[in-house]
This record gives sequence, structure tokens and C-alpha cells, in this order.
Amino acid sequence: MSYERITDRDLVLNLNVNQGTTDLTKYFLFTQRLWELENAIEKGELRFYERLKPKYKVGDIVYFIHIKGYGKTIEECATPTIFEFVVRRVYCGKSKITYYLKNVSMGIDEDLLIGTREEAEKRLKEMKGENK
Repeated sequence: MSYERITDRDLVLNLNVNQGTTDLTKYFLFTQRLWELENAIEKGELRFYERLKPKYKVGDIVYFIHIKGYGKTIEECATPTIFEFVVRRVYCGKSKITYYLKNVSMGIDEDLLIGTREEAEKRLKEMKGENK
């Protein structure tokens, strides 16, 4: 997706009305704000970021391989375990996507999640060196 201007560059809006009085007023205020934002983007005063596309959506089941003893080799750790979670919230930042999962108190980066159980089991075998 790339940036594409929606409003006319030459549009002149200078509304001095009370906000929220009618639907038409709200429409004009919305248009004015959008015009201001687009001008700021084009002047370089506001950066437009390409949209990140999440792999998973709210309600999807994802898998996570948990290894006790973070920072140690796979042999030094307790047996790695595959956990199944449900995505409850997705946060798209400027450069990464974070998922909030049911029964997990912190966000998990997208690259740590796996979409299917089969893929999780395959990755676990690779981590243990069984596919060599």
C-alpha cells in the first residue's frame, strides 16, 4: 500500500463552527482535518508509514514454543513445550506487530508465533537438531 492523497490540494476550508452540532458539520470538520494531515504528510511534517499486515487475526489459534532457561542452549534447558493460545488483540506498531494472547500478560512478537501445530512441531524438531 502506498500513500495516495484523498482531498483536493486546492481545497480551502476554514470552518469556524461548533463541533458536533450536526452530521454535516462533523463531515466538514473531518474533511478539514484530513486535508490538514495530507498537507503535513506532503510537506514532510508528518511521516506516512506503510501498513504492516498481521499474519494472525483476533480469535486465531497460534502456537508458541516455550523454553525454560532463556539464553541457554536447547540441551541445557528443560524440555521445550508447545503452547496453544488464542489471539485476543493485535497491535501494529511502526516496524513490528505484537500479539496479545489469552492468558498471557505480555505481548509476543509476531516472529515468535507459529500458525499451525504441525509447523510448531517441525520447528521444535529443528531446534532439537532432529531434522539434520
